[in-house]
Amino acid sequence: MLELELDTVAQSLADEFTNVGATFKVDDTGISRVTSGISMGDSLVVWNIAIDDQLNDGLKSAFSKMIAIAQTGLYPDRSWGIWLDASNRCYMIESGRIFTNVDDAIRYGVEHDQRYGYDLDRAFAFEVPQMVEVVDLEYVR
Repeated sequence: MLELELDTVAQSLADEFTNVGATFKVDDTGISRVTSGISMGDSLVVWNIAIDDQLNDGLKSAFSKMIAIAQTGLYPDRSWGIWLDASNRCYMIESGRIFTNVDDAIRYGVEHDQRYGYDLDRAFAFEVPQMVEVVDLEYVR
């Protein structure tokens, strides 16, 4: 399906996500919004799309690339988050994964140097605690 309609699909996503934040998955069956679980980025793929008169073209290009990545089949658990970065006047699109367990999500976030995760069920961003080195006080004397 996606191979035949790549341009149409990318254009409809660019139209849909202009001025909207969302999390979604792209796979060989299509594109679906993710509305449950914990979204944690990994910064393996990041695009910044300037908010200007080329916004729609930039979003279309990014979605085309996401679809192409999904079609490789190499990243079956990949999700994508898009949000407005108002201070830099751009949209950020970042790859990541969706988790059902908060501990697993936080571990993944720490491993990938993420500062925030997003609870889709509660529509709530949360800070990812940074790793704290545990010192065995018995050996510190």
